[in-house]
Amino acid sequence: MNLLVWIIFMLVAIFAIIPLGYLKVFNSNSRYKYFKYVSILLFVWTIHTWLRLVINQPYFQYYIGLNLYPTVFLVVSVLLIAFLNYLERPLRKWFNIFIAVFFLIELVVVNTNALHQLVWKLLPTSDVTYFTTVNAPNGIFFLIHTAVCYSMLIYIIYLMISYLYKNMKVDRDAFPFFFLLFAIAFGASLNIVHIFLYSFILDPTFITFVLVISIFYFLVFIRDIKLIFIFRNNEFILDNLREMYVAVNQRDEIVDASVEFVKYFELEINKKVKFNDLLAEIISKAVIYTDAKDISSHFDSAKRYLHMQMKTIEIPFYKHTGKFYMFYDETEHQKYINDMNYIKSHDLMTGLFNRNHFEEIKEKIDKGNQSYAIIMFDLDGLKLYNDYLGHDAGDQALINFAFKLQKIAETYNLIPIRMGGDEFVLIAIAMNQKMIDSAMGDIIEVLNSHKGEENILFSYGYAEREAQTEKLERVMSRADHLMYEMKQKNREAKKFLEASLEAKSNKIK
Repeated sequence: MNLLVWIIFMLVAIFAIIPLGYLKVFNSNSRYKYFKYVSILLFVWTIHTWLRLVINQPYFQYYIGLNLYPTVFLVVSVLLIAFLNYLERPLRKWFNIFIAVFFLIELVVVNTNALHQLVWKLLPTSDVTYFTTVNAPNGIFFLIHTAVCYSMLIYIIYLMISYLYKNMKVDRDAFPFFFLLFAIAFGASLNIVHIFLYSFILDPTFITFVLVISIFYFLVFIRDIKLIFIFRNNEFILDNLREMYVAVNQRDEIVDASVEFVKYFELEINKKVKFNDLLAEIISKAVIYTDAKDISSHFDSAKRYLHMQMKTIEIPFYKHTGKFYMFYDETEHQKYINDMNYIKSHDLMTGLFNRNHFEEIKEKIDKGNQSYAIIMFDLDGLKLYNDYLGHDAGDQALINFAFKLQKIAETYNLIPIRMGGDEFVLIAIAMNQKMIDSAMGDIIEVLNSHKGEENILFSYGYAEREAQTEKLERVMSRADHLMYEMKQKNREAKKFLEASLEAKSNKIK
């Protein structure tokens, strides 16, 4: 055996053995599970070839050479099953039965060849060597074995080429298709030369098989984002990552996700879900955002707030890239911000907007071209409540008044504001005169719906923007003037309220 043959064998053996060191990658996806057995059988074929090269015992050479045929048949059969499973095609029950039956027949036929010579027309004598078995005349069963195996191989090659060709059209990346096509053409050429021109010492079918399968593994696995994480030793980090994540391939299909993400959103990764479709589906459970400025001011306590960040995943030898999305759960953070904003813009006693909110929207209203109206309120009897019934009663009167004001605001889409103390404002933006008249009628009716101490006495003033350039302060000044005039008219009503409160106070005492 010359040195070149050994070098070639060792190189091929290395390619056959490498997958054994990464058997766990075949468990990463159910589509890969049968390729694990293909790799193991390729290793068995490699050991078989090595034993034939190093052991010269005649009977060993005879029978181990014959047992190569059921081994090859098993490799081809399992490879076909692996491809059908990878392409998510159904595995026919009759095919599995055929494989089992034909494999058993081959085992019997090859191990009884000395009786019938249906495989080799060669007897197990003391002069049998590796070379005599390689060059032995073939029997009828050898032709049957070859026809069955090559039929399955041709179908496998068809499946591989069709799969990569479709991918080439979708991804517009010709490298994988032509790379595998070159490997298949190279292997076919070796076999043609071996059959018609020159008999190689090493079986070119073995070399071709290992070469093509290795290239297919390379083309498929190197594009699998989940396997990229495993090969780069990121698997442990991802398994222990506190944040949720999603990985997508070059087609924007989800190929991996954290356990929490899958569980919370009930995601089925193996169904080739598009990432954008996923985002459209999960909006009922989460608010996904890349910039906090995009979040609505309204905080939804029924949803999780997930801050999304994206990183690209480089795929070697491919012009496309995958993507890795991290989702940081900032629900508590956003709730805290929402609470702070609420405190900043709302009066905590009444729940209405406060003076800070008024100052924030004033400039925006002034710059706008919309018409608006201002209604100012002053509670004339608040001090009387405090003096006769105590500050708790005065606070309750404020709360009751604000509650009614809020109901009116919700009905007519008004902005209710407590300016401070006993002063309130309603702002009506872009309302026509009919709507304003209706709102004013309801306001007066609701606020005057009770008598005496049950409803605090109030004055109000109403003014509309008369020109697009008129400032809010000017409109408020006119409304305030009208409110003051009404306040003067309420002196008698105020005396009546005071008498009522004083009488109630005496009863309490």
